[in-house]
Amino acid sequence: MAPPRYNPGTGSAVVTLVPTTAPQDTATRELVDEIRAQAAQLRERTGAAIAVTGSTAISADASERLADSLVPFLAVLFGLAMDYGVFLVSSMREEWVRTGQPRAVLAGAGAASRVVTAAALIMFSVFASFVTTEDAVIKPIALALAVGVLVDAFVVRMTFVPAVLTLVGRGAWRLPRWLDRLLPSVDIEGDRLRHSDQLAPAITSTKE
Repeated sequence: MAPPRYNPGTGSAVVTLVPTTAPQDTATRELVDEIRAQAAQLRERTGAAIAVTGSTAISADASERLADSLVPFLAVLFGLAMDYGVFLVSSMREEWVRTGQPRAVLAGAGAASRVVTAAALIMFSVFASFVTTEDAVIKPIALALAVGVLVDAFVVRMTFVPAVLTLVGRGAWRLPRWLDRLLPSVDIEGDRLRHSDQLAPAITSTKE
């Protein structure tokens, strides 16, 4: 423990404690919690307001703040991997428009799986690279994002979603009639035209 540094102008003092354990050690975190737990009692007896800071205290506060923000974090993470879902389901729907068979889910997922796998691994590598940093605040965030991307891409998007669509069958691609009449028929990629067997030749030859 270093000698207190007192500021007469503000009436405040800084007391520096150097624990025998490392800043990231569990015992150091417990020491911060114990000091904060006794702060209210000390204020009642002495009238002094006690605030604890330092790398360990900041890390503990950041961890608590992240825990409180878990639900919004999962919702940001969900949006981060939405492009995987859009890409996969779009590929499945293209096969459904072409064949009209429930196996379009399998064919569409197979066609898009390589691209989605590559994109997921790239994002995982970017986030995982920050896990090696010494910053105690960035490290858990990077680890959570890296693991979250893998789980969302491979478990949710590439396993759970195709399984549900397969179980639902044809009903997964049907709209209520009243809603189908209200929505425009969008075929951006031109799948109906590309795979239609009833198209007339675009160019016909004529003889003069």
